[in-house]
Amino acid sequence: MVNHSVASSSFSKRTIFAPQPIGVLPAQLPTTQVLNVELDEDEDIEWTWTTLPTGQQYVSGYTIISKSSDGN
Repeated sequence: MVNHSVASSSFSKRTIFAPQPIGVLPAQLPTTQVLNVELDEDEDIEWTWTTLPTGQQYVSGYTIISKSSDGN
């Protein structure tokens, strides 16, 4: 289970929960799966998905990015 805290800033933090696995039972997931990430208000996240040979998918990582200036 990974809970990543980003360095503090003058912005308030928000917790973003990882999307739910697709077709995977919790007991089948690795212990290093991503559960949530804390972000500053000016940050966003891109999830990295792993697809198993059976077609099951789970979030295995993430990249923190800056929010675009238009708010999207």
